[in-house]
Amino acid sequence: MVRHEFTFLAMAQTVLIIDSSRAARKMLEVKLKAHGVEVIHAASANQALAKLHRHEISLITTAKALPDENCAAFIAEIRKTHGFENTPIIVLTGDEVDASSFDPGLQINRICQKSLGIGPLTDCILETLAESPESSQILRNFMPVI
Repeated sequence: MVRHEFTFLAMAQTVLIIDSSRAARKMLEVKLKAHGVEVIHAASANQALAKLHRHEISLITTAKALPDENCAAFIAEIRKTHGFENTPIIVLTGDEVDASSFDPGLQINRICQKSLGIGPLTDCILETLAESPESSQILRNFMPVI
C-alpha cells in the first residue's frame, strides 16, 4: 500500500474527532499532529456540539456508533448549524456501510472503515482536508512512506 506525505502550510487545519473510544481519538490525534493538523476531540455528540463554535473547524470525523445520538441525526444537526453547512464530514465505522446507507442531503464526504487501521484512516482525513476548497494553500507531496 502506498502512503502519502502531506505538508500543511499557512493556516492551521483543525479536525474535530468524535468517538467514544479514547484510544481511537488519541491515536488519530498523534498521527494528525505529526502532519501539522490541530485536533479537538469529543466522546459524544453532545460534547461535539458544545465545541463547534469555540474553534475554527476544517473537518469533522464522527464514529457511526455514538453513545448519545444516532449518527445520521447528529450529522443533520451539524448541517443545520450556521457555518457548518458545507464542512467536510467523514464517518468512521466498523460496520460494512457505504454512502447509500445515509441520506444524500447529509453531504457525507467519505465513509472509512476502522478495520483498515490508523494509517489509512489518517490518510483518509488528510486527503479530504487537501480536497476542501478552504485548503487551497496546502502543499501535497505524494511520497510513498516505506
